[in-house]
Amino acid sequence: MRRKIDRAQALSHHALSLLVDKKPCRSEVSLAKRMVCDDAVWIADRAIQIHGGYGYTTEFSPERWWRDLRLMPIGGGTSEIMANIVLKDLDIL
Repeated sequence: MRRKIDRAQALSHHALSLLVDKKPCRSEVSLAKRMVCDDAVWIADRAIQIHGGYGYTTEFSPERWWRDLRLMPIGGGTSEIMANIVLKDLDIL
């Protein structure tokens, strides 16, 4: 989980630094959104797994994390659209 969090922070900071410097960053922002969303959902899913059956109850935070995070890959551009943006910038599509 820590590795994914560190990777997400590094990608986000890189994309933000390009944006602040007014450099082209469409691919970097799209890649960061895709990876951060996917990793966040994965981490929440693992947290539920660690808690076992209690992970699904509203008494523990992982249930809420997963429910809230599940919307991230959909809202603000789906993960598939983010992947298409990156692929177009690589001239693969």
